[in-house]
Amino acid sequence: MKKAILVLLTLITININAQTSLDSLLFDKLNTYRINSGLDSFVFDSSLWVDAYNNTQLLVKYKTIKHDSFPEYPDGNIPISNEEDQSEVWAMYIKAKYKKYKEDGSKWEEEELSDLFITETEKSPGSDFVITMFFNLYEIDKAMLGKSEKEIYQLGVSCISDDEHVWITVLVYLPR
Repeated sequence: MKKAILVLLTLITININAQTSLDSLLFDKLNTYRINSGLDSFVFDSSLWVDAYNNTQLLVKYKTIKHDSFPEYPDGNIPISNEEDQSEVWAMYIKAKYKKYKEDGSKWEEEELSDLFITETEKSPGSDFVITMFFNLYEIDKAMLGKSEKEIYQLGVSCISDDEHVWITVLVYLPR
């Protein structure tokens, strides 16, 4: 009986902090976008997912996507769990929030939300920077850092819904 309770509690704990279907779908769509652009795909990293999830919880808690709006991190520098040496790591967050319901009152489907995220990221102010930095990282490495070898770029995606919005954090980890 004790073993059954322990197994049940373990399963409940695992499910509380598990990647959602929207997290997985958006991760896949971002990789499809990269592959269709002639770029290598991202590699899923569970510790980055946890970091993205924790960041998304802050977005929900403070109802903002501003990087410097969290009292816990006033400078906007949120720690990354797999950072070994701060000078050797660069991480990029892309944050978004969408109303949970469309103007007609219907709920967004996950497929629609993931497409909307990519479309809106492409046309947002500063999108040239975002797209270049986010989608063509190897070229940036080559041009700015003189790197000749491709890096493996890790990615974590987290989406959390509250009563009114869907909050999204995409976190890219770049070893330097």
